[in-house]
Amino acid sequence: MFTNKDISQFSEKGIDVSTVEQQLDYFRSGFPFLQLDRAATAGDGILQLTDSETQRLCRIYNDKLDQRKVLKFVPASGAATRMFKDLYDYLKDTQADEDQSPKVKEVFDRLQDFAFYPDLKQIMDERNISISDRKGITELILMKEGLNYGNKPKGLL
Repeated sequence: MFTNKDISQFSEKGIDVSTVEQQLDYFRSGFPFLQLDRAATAGDGILQLTDSETQRLCRIYNDKLDQRKVLKFVPASGAATRMFKDLYDYLKDTQADEDQSPKVKEVFDRLQDFAFYPDLKQIMDERNISISDRKGITELILMKEGLNYGNKPKGLL
């Protein structure tokens, strides 16, 4: 599964191959729940800056700004529930398909353009779900019985 270059890189970073395999398994099957000891509070897990510390750090940032390339980082955390909000709404809607939102319509108009389409098509074929069964397809995209994309971390998608 891993190349010699991969294994060498793991070794350089002090990471055992079994640790990497376990981490990859977590992505496949889900992460175990953590037992929290207590909430983080100021002084116990959270560093609370004074006004003078904040000003000092802002000065350092501004002084170095022209020497650095600043990027905006938006973490892709949590499950993809909001990402698929329109599809979830569509599943709950009992109206005819003609009343679907423009976003849902676009999903079905461009279904074959999605990278996951071959996997979706395979499941559709196995379960004898036709391309016209939009509710069935939506369930296959979102739910555990299909691709389970509604429960996967956004970063993984």
